[in-house]
Amino acid sequence: MSTVYSDGRTTPPGQRKLQADGTAYPWWNKGGEWDLKGRGGGRSGATPAAAAPAPPSGFGVRTSTGPLPTIALIGGTGRMGVHLCAAWANAGYDVTMCSRTKDKAQKIVDSLLAGNGYFEDGMQGGIQVPPCPAEGWKLKAGTNDDAARADVIVLATMYEKAWGLLEEIAPKIRGKGKTILDMTNPFLKRPDGFGGGLPKDGPQSGIEVHKQKLDDPSVKWVGAYKSVMWTLILPTGPKNPNRPDIEVFGDAEAVETVCELIRMHGWKPIVRGGLEVAENHEGGLPSVSKIMGNMYREITKGEKLSVGW
Repeated sequence: MSTVYSDGRTTPPGQRKLQADGTAYPWWNKGGEWDLKGRGGGRSGATPAAAAPAPPSGFGVRTSTGPLPTIALIGGTGRMGVHLCAAWANAGYDVTMCSRTKDKAQKIVDSLLAGNGYFEDGMQGGIQVPPCPAEGWKLKAGTNDDAARADVIVLATMYEKAWGLLEEIAPKIRGKGKTILDMTNPFLKRPDGFGGGLPKDGPQSGIEVHKQKLDDPSVKWVGAYKSVMWTLILPTGPKNPNRPDIEVFGDAEAVETVCELIRMHGWKPIVRGGLEVAENHEGGLPSVSKIMGNMYREITKGEKLSVGW
């Protein structure tokens, strides 16, 4: 089937989609669409995901109908967790900031709901959510156990801690058809002592390790926010609006949910493929292809995706 574009251009069957300048998109970025040929850098022979269109971007953009899914963040009091809780709450989502103790999360939630933002120093950079009006925010504090009630469960903690926390709520979520957004990165080594890497005889991505351990066919898995600095995610949108790209990959239905979520707080999703490309899009595992790929996208498309690579 030929592809027809808004400006009248067409491509014959089998030809790669063209950019505005008439040149082909590089295989790792189909202009925000699925890589239909499965050439996202994943393992050879992997089954490509189903096609998904690239909807328009912009703050508050919805592509689904009905109520928004509820969200709970395991590790929600961390740097990325706090920034995303504020961003998603301001976008209209019902968000639960989870921690081992509710009191720790409640202190942060109270500050955000009062419009004071939240600041906290920390190793390798602290939390920096600026003051922001919070009228109407559906943001609450909870324990990690409370995450089991949400539609979307977010793993927002260190990779080494994530499975232990997910395992605790596993009996409550198995068979419930949850969506799990895995933001963890299995770093090789970190200054704070984390970074054991991945076993050589198992899956070579953190999200696939978690999927294998949970062993729940009803769960829809998606990876995103793995290579974005938390300080750039603000309730009002990207700190630098000219660099709003967030990589997404995973099960098709979960990807659609998270792509809308990303657009709702003002960012732009870039779909890389299914779980077969996960090992190439987790920020903690460097490789020459990742580094060169990020450099190419930085130069040619203005994507700012590399953190620690």
